Amino acid sequence: MQLIKKILNFILIPLRKEWVFFMFMYAVFIVARSIETPLAELCNSDTRGFWLKTLADIYFVSAFLCIIPQKIRSYVRGVFYFIGYTLPIVECFMFMRFHLLFGATSLQLITETNPDEAREFFSAFLLCNATLKLCLIFLPMILLNIMAERNKEHMKQWIEKTKFCWFTKVAEALCLLILMIIMVPLIREKQRIAQVLEANNTIELGDTDRTIRHENLFYTPFTRMVQAIKYQQVANADMVNIRNNTKNVVASKGNDAVPHIVLYIGESYNKYHSQLYGYNLETTPYLKAMADTGSVVVFNDVVALANVTNVMMQKIFSTHSSDENGLWTDGALLPAVMKKAGYYVSFLSNQFLMLQDQNVHSFSGAFFFNDKEMQDYCFDYRNTEKTEFDLDLISDLDNFQCRDYTFTIIQGMGQHIEYNKRCPKSEYYFTIKDYDYRKDLNDSERQILADYDNATRYNDLVAHNLCKRFENDDVMMVYVSDHGEGIYDTNSRGGRHSFGREHTDNITPEVARSQYEVPMIIWFSQKARINHPDIYETAQKASTKAFASEDVSHIVMGLAKIKSPVYSAKHDLLSPDYNDKRKRILRDKVDYDKLMH
Repeated sequence: MQLIKKILNFILIPLRKEWVFFMFMYAVFIVARSIETPLAELCNSDTRGFWLKTLADIYFVSAFLCIIPQKIRSYVRGVFYFIGYTLPIVECFMFMRFHLLFGATSLQLITETNPDEAREFFSAFLLCNATLKLCLIFLPMILLNIMAERNKEHMKQWIEKTKFCWFTKVAEALCLLILMIIMVPLIREKQRIAQVLEANNTIELGDTDRTIRHENLFYTPFTRMVQAIKYQQVANADMVNIRNNTKNVVASKGNDAVPHIVLYIGESYNKYHSQLYGYNLETTPYLKAMADTGSVVVFNDVVALANVTNVMMQKIFSTHSSDENGLWTDGALLPAVMKKAGYYVSFLSNQFLMLQDQNVHSFSGAFFFNDKEMQDYCFDYRNTEKTEFDLDLISDLDNFQCRDYTFTIIQGMGQHIEYNKRCPKSEYYFTIKDYDYRKDLNDSERQILADYDNATRYNDLVAHNLCKRFENDDVMMVYVSDHGEGIYDTNSRGGRHSFGREHTDNITPEVARSQYEVPMIIWFSQKARINHPDIYETAQKASTKAFASEDVSHIVMGLAKIKSPVYSAKHDLLSPDYNDKRKRILRDKVDYDKLMH
């Protein structure tokens, strides 16, 4: 009996020595889970398991603190507190504002952000209702936690002398019971987590992920962050493959290749805010006029398979298609193919520059270009500075001379948040009065809508100026947005009072319509229409065919008449062998055509 009592007392040491840490950290994770879980799900089996497993996890962290030498224990405890508060609070903010938890996508979103974008993010989102609510919830907890740590021994003595002593005995007994019940399944779960962390490439990781997805192994912000970091490390390792493929790609152009091809990648473009797709306001007067005169061909059924820039940059620039086996790294990069074929390749971007302090491990949208070796394979010219507005970016074309065969890639800020910073005030056209018909919006929301439409109209001006620059040359310009944008549309959060994007697999038709359907056009100069009538006619006939924007690389290679193992006619919208029946799977999970039909 004495032995059992000694064992029980030994097991209870973490609860007695680190009872403040244990109590507050458990409370933090419980509160965070409550924020991130709908009320109806708080008592389902997964959530009940969370209560027990989290209690056991924090017990073991408390036990670890007990074996730390007394001299440094307070410092280690401080680090644990910092992590224990920071991760749940950040994740709660992401969930409340973006419906997003820690994961590969969110880590990419965080790490792809440069200082300018970070400042805009803080300005747009940090001082919002979600931040205020989280301050009201967690600041009192933090203050109480500090007071409890400072007066821990006094509080313990007071409890032992009062009638609350029985409560601590009951709590200890309950914790012991839970630990005994949960121990065996918890050990099995940790073994399963180890399997994930042992994966060596994204294929293995994907296979493991699919088999454990229903097990809810990563149930806390901390474990979800560990999982996300692992995903990032594995993805970075896969860069070796894309680098080798890009280095060794073989390509040549045909004699009837289009001499100058422009690929203009837009940003956060909701196609239903364009006159080209039936919008009621004059957001695209120039492109509309060009479409009416026949120089612009509008494609009506184009879908981005992700609504995140970094993912779409990979898909657009890689010659691999997601309806094939393998990964995007199994293809080669389009600029390298064009350069190998004899084109002079330039990349003007208002988002991604070749930075000295950024490399492949930055995991930004164009991270695979922030590598000296890849840079040499892909480009002859890149801009070195961003401009405040996209129209100024176009002037960078003066810094190099077009050759007989030129491939120009332009990536602007388009309609990227914050919308009111995407065009100069002199170009503001819409005001909140233009949205009086939107009775469901308040004045602040109407202003955001006006800002977005002003950015869209400015984007139209940029495209117009680009076309004017090349109007006397034999040029074709393919314009496609990386993804769409929710802008007070009906969405899965209910109602229409939100803007931005949702990073969830539970995609509704409304979300697909605003955030995954994208605008795509091809502009033909007068010379291009005369010199390549077959391409112009084919484009007009293909304007209603289903297309995944990730395959725009094959359109470009088709225009250049590229002969290469990486070119696929069945993925080239303008090829007679094009397959318009291919599946378009959003986020690798949702069949777009089934969802919408």
